[in-house]
Amino acid sequence: GSASASSTAGQGEADVDRGLRGIGASASADGRHLYFAGGGDGNYEVRRRDLRSGQVLTVIHGPRQGPGFFQPVPSPDGRYIAYATGWEGSTELRLRSLIDGSDRRIAYPIEPTLAAEPIPFQGLLPRYAFTPDSTSIVIAHGGKLRRVDLRNAEQQTIPFRANVALQAHRSPRPGLTDEQGPVRARLIQAPTLSPDGSRIAFSAFGKLYQMALCDGVAKRLTE
Repeated sequence: GSASASSTAGQGEADVDRGLRGIGASASADGRHLYFAGGGDGNYEVRRRDLRSGQVLTVIHGPRQGPGFFQPVPSPDGRYIAYATGWEGSTELRLRSLIDGSDRRIAYPIEPTLAAEPIPFQGLLPRYAFTPDSTSIVIAHGGKLRRVDLRNAEQQTIPFRANVALQAHRSPRPGLTDEQGPVRARLIQAPTLSPDGSRIAFSAFGKLYQMALCDGVAKRLTE
């Protein structure tokens, strides 16, 4: 199973005009529409703003898991919109047809959302993109770049090499070495000086000790 959502047409001005947050925006290939996650209090739904008329439509909404529906990306051919939503404690990537409204999962699980961030300006997920022919999506998750085939949701890892030159500095962490031999007490408890000032009694390792101040040699008094 997976999350379900529906389409509906909303009315009114865009969230940004009313002071509410709109995040993770992505423009359509023809430059006419802007898709984004809108809504307040972390309950997002996918909306589309017509950049000519200013009209805003709610494209995807419904029962929510997690932060709702977010990070919409339209395909270059204008037929699909990909988006993410929560499902069973993780995040899934889904594909919605803008032609007939069909909706299906294409990747699960993907990277966790950034919903815990105070203000996720760049969106709730790392960016992803359609290939120019609108047949696949390229997304990073699990520490690798992956190509998701939209026909069958199969994933292929995209191999790559990166030549990186970084100046490495010496670690500021001090070197620690495990001591060998008898264990030394570095903390004593309840030290008490003798009336004549020559000795001190204290406890360490759960035992009672006495030590002469003249030579610093401790003698255990209890078993």
